[in-house]
Amino acid sequence: MRYLEQRGPMLVARNYHSRRREFGLVITDRNCRVLIRVRERNNLAYGSAADSIWETKVRPLAVTAERFRQQHQNPCSIRYRFNLICIEDNKLQWTPHALTAD
Repeated sequence: MRYLEQRGPMLVARNYHSRRREFGLVITDRNCRVLIRVRERNNLAYGSAADSIWETKVRPLAVTAERFRQQHQNPCSIRYRFNLICIEDNKLQWTPHALTAD
């Protein structure tokens, strides 16, 4: 969280989830809602943290994002984007615009 606070975005929610998926953090950055998927791996035997986000998981994340928008009555003028934070060996890598749901 300190990593984000140093950059100035405002925290909206932590651990927001629906039945299908979860976003570790939801923040507001300027006029954009940023839904952040946080993945951590301590053992790379099954791939990296980023590898754990499969294409089949992206669509349910978009559904969860839509549910968030509806529940929080956000105006349509607020844009959304998906970011990914990967933590491996206590090193954090933030990937903006990481996930897309077409």
